[in-house]
Amino acid sequence: MEDFPSSPNLYRQPRIPIRSHPRQGIAPLTNSSANKMSDKMTTHKKIWRNGKMLSWDQATVHLMSHGFSRGVAIFEVFGTHRTPAGTCAFRMDMNLKRLARSMELLGLKLKYTMDEVARAVSEVVQANGTGDGYIKIFAYDATEAFANLVPQEKLDLCVVALDVDPDLDKKKNGSLSACICNWKKQHPGCVPVEAKVSANYLNGMMSRQEAYQRGADIGIMLDTHGFVAEGATESVFMVKNGVLATAPLGRVLAGVSRDSVLKVAESLGIMTQERSIRPSELLGADEIFISSSPFKVLSIHRIEDRSLPTVPGPVARQLRNTLDAICAGKNTDFKNWLTPLD
Repeated sequence: MEDFPSSPNLYRQPRIPIRSHPRQGIAPLTNSSANKMSDKMTTHKKIWRNGKMLSWDQATVHLMSHGFSRGVAIFEVFGTHRTPAGTCAFRMDMNLKRLARSMELLGLKLKYTMDEVARAVSEVVQANGTGDGYIKIFAYDATEAFANLVPQEKLDLCVVALDVDPDLDKKKNGSLSACICNWKKQHPGCVPVEAKVSANYLNGMMSRQEAYQRGADIGIMLDTHGFVAEGATESVFMVKNGVLATAPLGRVLAGVSRDSVLKVAESLGIMTQERSIRPSELLGADEIFISSSPFKVLSIHRIEDRSLPTVPGPVARQLRNTLDAICAGKNTDFKNWLTPLD
């Protein structure tokens, strides 16, 4: 039996005041920057939807669709990288397996096979000339309905190829501040936390909003037992005495970047643990970093009121350098993680 804290409120953190210094990490988009991004995308981008290549403006869905009004939309995000072999997708096979798993957990069906989804990714990358960037896959219910809560039709499919945002790319060399949120990660008995479904991300939005209000870049949620879970869109890792630890599956999303960090760490001889982590352990860690599709490894320089001594730490630096080499096609030990798309 796991040693759960006696009360979920035991680790509620006092709200820290909004800091006067600017956040150094992922700042929220302003209206002007969001419009600038939209203008850039609509001039030339093509989107694959249900077997057809559409312009950015044509790729729309009705406001009364289940995907929009009820959040019935499963998605995946993964990176594309320029390599000596051409543009490659990072661990696309794992993302497609998770897509299929999310469909299964939610009892939904897709109009396309995973092989057809993979071909759609290649087609949209070629149509847009994508190099370093991201793929976002949406499986969504386009049915226009008011009263029917459960989708009756197989889900539509949309695949989008995005270029790397230069401003976001610059932040890969930075670090983040973090706080431990009062908002908790959903209990796995309420919703399947393994499913990468749009409706689950309201939880993440609330945690990120709290972090901004408290002067931090990201918020780290605890699970309903009071143990460290994850961030809004990122897995959380800590290092203590050279041992790398992260929350166990079953309470958090089965992140592909999370899995990649663990496998690379093992290949480098770094001891890893997937276990329950108390907030007090996180606050006393030697290193803390997050992993996500845009940032395979991005260090935390401040957690609550504590500044970490060395950022990035030696473990985070080693992991990031190795993952960068893998994504660039320069590490043959993990060459099977890259799928050619040209």
